[in-house]
Amino acid sequence: MLVVTAVALMSFMGVLTETSLNVSFPALMRQFHVSLSTVQWVTAGYLLTAALVMLTSAYMKRRFTNRNLFVASALMFIIGDIICGLAPAYWLLLLGRLIQAGCVGLCTPLMVNIILDVVPRHKLAPTSASQLNHPSRPCPRPDVRRDGRRLHELADDFLDSTTICRNYPFNWSSTN
Repeated sequence: MLVVTAVALMSFMGVLTETSLNVSFPALMRQFHVSLSTVQWVTAGYLLTAALVMLTSAYMKRRFTNRNLFVASALMFIIGDIICGLAPAYWLLLLGRLIQAGCVGLCTPLMVNIILDVVPRHKLAPTSASQLNHPSRPCPRPDVRRDGRRLHELADDFLDSTTICRNYPFNWSSTN
């Protein structure tokens, strides 16, 4: 279970660096003499790169071992961190962030894969494999498997976040 903890910690570090950078936009704008629309690419590029790397996770899982993927993602995070820390120009900061995003793109699906590889099948709950990690889901859907709706109806609800939030038991949406 140590490996699960290590990968979860790396995924957490990736998400932490992803979200915490937004508060430093004014300082980055002053430091690198760039506009807000330019400095936002540090976060937008990070998220786009992470998503693109996540799309390759099934291929990567078949091609490489979990250990190799973990080492590669750790190296990407360290190299990206060093580049960001020493960046004298904005484009180098952006490059470092894109390299860090490769870490998150590899680690997030890797965490789920390692959990499914390490934990015996009989100890997994029937729906836990599908609910371990859904960063793109706007609100949790506890009723997805119980109400018997068809797949295209579920997809419509997934794409319409107001419907999803409206059906959530705590009613997080502003409309009823």
